[in-house]
Amino acid sequence: MGAGLSCESTVVRSCAVHNADCRPAMTDRSILLVDDQPLVLSAIAHYLNQHGYQVHTATNGTEALSQMEDIEPDLVITDVVMPVMDGWKLIRSLRATPKYTLLPVIVLTDQDSSESRIQGFTLGADDFVSKTTLVQELEIRINRALERAEAIASAVGTAPPPGCDPRRHRTPPPRRTRPLRKDRP
Repeated sequence: MGAGLSCESTVVRSCAVHNADCRPAMTDRSILLVDDQPLVLSAIAHYLNQHGYQVHTATNGTEALSQMEDIEPDLVITDVVMPVMDGWKLIRSLRATPKYTLLPVIVLTDQDSSESRIQGFTLGADDFVSKTTLVQELEIRINRALERAEAIASAVGTAPPPGCDPRRHRTPPPRRTRPLRKDRP
């Protein structure tokens, strides 16, 4: 349990030091933060809220999945080791659901081994961050994951029009057109 306590202390210290001169970012991005450690949840949620993110929390994968439809997050951050449903099963469930296949997922965990990273990336995680990482680095990784998701959505034609709330935008299916007749000029 010593590793968990150390990690929590690092997250809390990092948040407390940085919040002294906190300036909220201009964002309305929604993040679902999933972790069974209350101190980690509150410290990271507080930091991200202070920086303009809408943060929703869950204490396990099952709780996270039950919130997905209501909050439609732009990004999920999940721990791995949790009761009821762990982070690996959460990622599997998200990737098996067509509307969440491109949703950015960041794994935030004490398990900082190569094997854990390989498993996370194999399951579809976009990034892997140790709980000992400073929240400022986590925020940078969040922004990069959101930028990549927007670029992908734009490239495949699912990006919302300018001024449209991306969480409420739904791209209609492509219209079927008749093939051109070859005998016409």
